[in-house]
Amino acid sequence: MPGSGRFPCLIKLSLWLCLASLCLSTTSVQADESEAEVAIRTLTSYCYDCHVGDGSEGGIQVDFFESKEGLENHIETVEKIILVLKEQQMPPAEVDQPSVEERVTTLQWIEQQ
Repeated sequence: MPGSGRFPCLIKLSLWLCLASLCLSTTSVQADESEAEVAIRTLTSYCYDCHVGDGSEGGIQVDFFESKEGLENHIETVEKIILVLKEQQMPPAEVDQPSVEERVTTLQWIEQQ
């Protein structure tokens, strides 16, 4: 199929760009912070303004991450959060963004829960 050889090259390029971004990131994760601390700090800093409480935008609440018991009750929400973080749909482009390192650490932590 014509053009099908480009897909692996795009994946490799994307991986290299992600690695370069990690190396050049200005916001860094502190060496003494655990993955959970980074994730909660990132969620608090970049998501809580719009996604806490009953009036949460888009009906998505992120404050349940602070309680491990709440995760199993929010599987669909967790999957949506993972998707929008991976696709960099959130936070919106016009607001401050987490560093690549913060985003990756937060995603890893969420996926391990």
